[in-house]
Amino acid sequence: MDDPGPSNVVPFPAHRRGSIEDTLSGFAGHEGAEGWFTERVERPVTSLFVELRGWRTIVDLAGPTEAEDMLARVVRGALEALSELGARELTVGGEPMQPVLSCWFDGEGHGLRGLLAASAVRQAADAAQLSALPGHRFQACAGLSSGTVVDAEVG
Repeated sequence: MDDPGPSNVVPFPAHRRGSIEDTLSGFAGHEGAEGWFTERVERPVTSLFVELRGWRTIVDLAGPTEAEDMLARVVRGALEALSELGARELTVGGEPMQPVLSCWFDGEGHGLRGLLAASAVRQAADAAQLSALPGHRFQACAGLSSGTVVDAEVG
């Protein structure tokens, strides 16, 4: 890391051909840790991202007003289902006509709750199909990822 970069960027050490011990040596709670970090906590989590697709098809079939109402029902149902399952930091992002819901789960059974949440969002999308055109609905395309998150506080 010869180039320090712009003055407003905090460079993090890059350990070329280093070990995990080299990388973690600056974190409190690790043997021999000294430095800026005052607390380090590891915890397993599952994150969920769901993209709601199908706007153009629904607009072509039912018009923009019906499509907006239907999308609002899907998002409302999905948010309710995710909240009931204990989703954390639940957000709605993406484009207005193709929203992306994201959240994470931790604690006991976080992976199973993530799977149940993905299924619940798909059920919310299925329940909001067009009554005049059965089988036409938004698709809930979900992705899950489980792993360990490390929270570190800077002293």
